[in-house]
Amino acid sequence: MSGTWRTVRDGTPVWAPAVLVTSAAQAATTTTTAPAWVAVSFGAAVAGLAVVVAAARAAVVGGPRRPAGAEWLWALVTGLAATGTGLVAAPALAPVLAACLWWLPVPGGPGRAGTGRRLVAAAATVLLVGLAWVVALLCGLFLTGIAGAALTWLAFGLLTVPTVAWWTVLRAGWAGR
Repeated sequence: MSGTWRTVRDGTPVWAPAVLVTSAAQAATTTTTAPAWVAVSFGAAVAGLAVVVAAARAAVVGGPRRPAGAEWLWALVTGLAATGTGLVAAPALAPVLAACLWWLPVPGGPGRAGTGRRLVAAAATVLLVGLAWVVALLCGLFLTGIAGAALTWLAFGLLTVPTVAWWTVLRAGWAGR
């Protein structure tokens, strides 16, 4: 799994500000439920995810560190799937996110990593999403308002980065990285 941590390290100049800005945007929008601010909150989450994916892709296979069209589309579809699943059946969120990561847009594409390795990654993703839910619940219990939202989204971002890096390494088939 050293390739994952090297990818995290190499992408730090890009993903760290994205996680911090997303966390700040989520914290700033917790004080209102106006539709415009809800849209800003969703847009910040999708943009942050797209930037994290681009940082991982650039660290593994090279290329620009800004998100490409396929990465924006993937982040939007993932955001919509997560939002829809969270509203309808929250316990199904972890498998839905694992399924979205299965189709992560990385050059070198599907099939480079064996199905078994991707199933292990999917199981680990489900566990990480479960951990993220526990962190969110604890933040909601002990910290409320802006501070709770900021810490929750910071934790989500810090759990998302190694997960996306691992999937990127798997999808690119760069086992020696």
